Amino acid sequence: MKIYISTIGFEKFGNANNIWLASKLKEFTPDKIILLVNDEKKIQEHLKTNITSIKEWFPSVKIEEIKFNETIKDYRESLSKFILDNKNEDIAIDVTLGRKYMSIISTHLAIKNNIKRIYYTLYDESEKYSNNPITQIPITQLKLINLAENNEN
Repeated sequence: MKIYISTIGFEKFGNANNIWLASKLKEFTPDKIILLVNDEKKIQEHLKTNITSIKEWFPSVKIEEIKFNETIKDYRESLSKFILDNKNEDIAIDVTLGRKYMSIISTHLAIKNNIKRIYYTLYDESEKYSNNPITQIPITQLKLINLAENNEN
């Protein structure tokens, strides 16, 4: 099973856009999407927007939420437990969104658990496109990097 893990961040369509990019540019279309969320009001609003877009673009994908308290320890333990419980699955982890500590922990756990897809999305004009759905962003403005590969750029 292909599993895509992402932390809900402050970009309205960020998670859905990154999943679409992974599917189209890296040929990684997930069977299951795990969204790490907390109870912050804006995060909850973006969760709804992202789920709606994901279901529109990937109608058969299963979406699950992992809720965590806004602490480093709880985030690390929640993500670590999920990765260990699914260590035999084909996992991609997106480190683009969320707070810095979330990206660092996600990257560390991915490397520690030999995950071969650690995705980070670069927007050439991030201010202009950060809250748009992927269908309104020129593909030339986006770059999906797999940090687990030896990238020279």
